[in-house]
Amino acid sequence: MGNIETTYDLPKDLTTFKVVGKMRIVDFYDCLEIYYEGGVTPLTLWDLTEADVSGISSDEISNFAQYSRNFAEARKGGKTAIVFNDSLDYGLGRMFATYLELADVPLEVHTSRNLDDAKKWLGIDEHMIAESMVYKIGSCIQKTETGELDRTRSIDLIHELSVAIKFHKDQHILVDLRDASVQTDIQDLMAFAAECAKFRSEFDKKIAILIPNTEERIEAAKRFRSCMDVQGFRLKQFFDYEPAIDWLSVEE
Repeated sequence: MGNIETTYDLPKDLTTFKVVGKMRIVDFYDCLEIYYEGGVTPLTLWDLTEADVSGISSDEISNFAQYSRNFAEARKGGKTAIVFNDSLDYGLGRMFATYLELADVPLEVHTSRNLDDAKKWLGIDEHMIAESMVYKIGSCIQKTETGELDRTRSIDLIHELSVAIKFHKDQHILVDLRDASVQTDIQDLMAFAAECAKFRSEFDKKIAILIPNTEERIEAAKRFRSCMDVQGFRLKQFFDYEPAIDWLSVEE
């Protein structure tokens, strides 16, 4: 069974869909509906270099192109690049692009066998440093933070997550801080929790935080959780990704 992971890079106005495994046409229908419900970017990159779409028929592709026309006005004037490895899959991609043209979809569509070529066509500058606003959508909003997470950067992180929440209101949050250096002073933790409280009315889902398994970080995590509990958030810390996802997946 295949999977589609969605990554948003807001400074670049780009959404990347990483498609892996054997796909059905219904998987693309579901992905498209969720994407347009949550908010769109002018540029989209579909990376199918690790996907198998050989089971999708030409009739299904034609119908999907017509269906895509219903959503395309939201991205009028935008650009979509689709990248394949396999020659057969590339042929199906060219067929899809042709059907979109026939359906008069108001987007530019480019198919390629090379990711660099596709990014160049989209006008993406890989030297542009924009990590602060990059997050992923899978089973939840996922944000990985590295470097020093001081008070200023912590406040910025809250604001960035609030933007993601507006795009995806029904998603839980997973923040990976295992490679980040964080403030452990109780005053900083209280200030961080107080800033989070400003967005409390917009968010009632769970928050999972990944931390390194060290005594200092465990103690800091306990203090931070106490601060967040006071503000009414459902937050829990984990050392590993899988238990965090399991906890987020269980509705309470």
